[in-house]
Amino acid sequence: MQNSKTAKYLFIGGGNMAKAMIKGMQNNLSLYISVIERNIDMHHELINMQCKAFTNIQQCSINEFDCIILAVKPQDSIKILQELNLILSNKNTLIVSIMAGINTKFIKKYINNPCVRAMPNTPILIAKGITALFSENLNNEYKELIENIFKNSSKLHYLSNETDMHAVTALSGSGPAYTFYMLNYLTKVGEELGLKQELSKDLSAYTFLGASEMAIQSKLSLEQLQQNVMSKGGTTQAAINSFDNDKLFDALQNGVKKAYARSIELEKLFE
Repeated sequence: MQNSKTAKYLFIGGGNMAKAMIKGMQNNLSLYISVIERNIDMHHELINMQCKAFTNIQQCSINEFDCIILAVKPQDSIKILQELNLILSNKNTLIVSIMAGINTKFIKKYINNPCVRAMPNTPILIAKGITALFSENLNNEYKELIENIFKNSSKLHYLSNETDMHAVTALSGSGPAYTFYMLNYLTKVGEELGLKQELSKDLSAYTFLGASEMAIQSKLSLEQLQQNVMSKGGTTQAAINSFDNDKLFDALQNGVKKAYARSIELEKLFE
């Protein structure tokens, strides 16, 4: 493996998530980044991002890369893994997969290389993501390769059990959609109360943003932060009582558990 000053990365797939990761990596001018992307329009966009871009695996010297990031859709995984199985002879190359629903055991059926499974979420697009990682027995060199990918765009958490990826998927992977869902309805409520749409959206979104930052920075529990906003008999108490009476927690819990169960079902398609 080369040292981190000359580390070579190859992305297979150049979609939005890959581009967000590449953008974060480009702050480190010492990294060499290449991408394989078959879509011609996306191919040109990647070239404009100062990446070395290819349209297929055969065009690049696959065994020269220190790290290969699999960023294709799950339905394309078998074809890509079969291609790599035929031409990847460098067993020191680290494989990082962000393919949803594909576990490391499945990948190792085709490639017996060090392998990391990663679950970033879409706020990585604005360098505010969170990424869960799983791998067995990574040395410090491989950890440095991984951190080069994510450290400028995402907070990292290493998992001790790969099965926890289902909970991660249900919570943070799908979580941005839950947030947008709630923000959309809060915005609509504001409009019903007479506010203009733009103002209602800003009030809702910036409230989520500020409250989330407080939750991250504060040493207080979430329950205590909630209590600090509430006063007995006040407006916030009235709303919280209504949420409790309408069993909002039950609805949220049921939804997240449905996502969790669906994640398990999808993974079974690739066993």
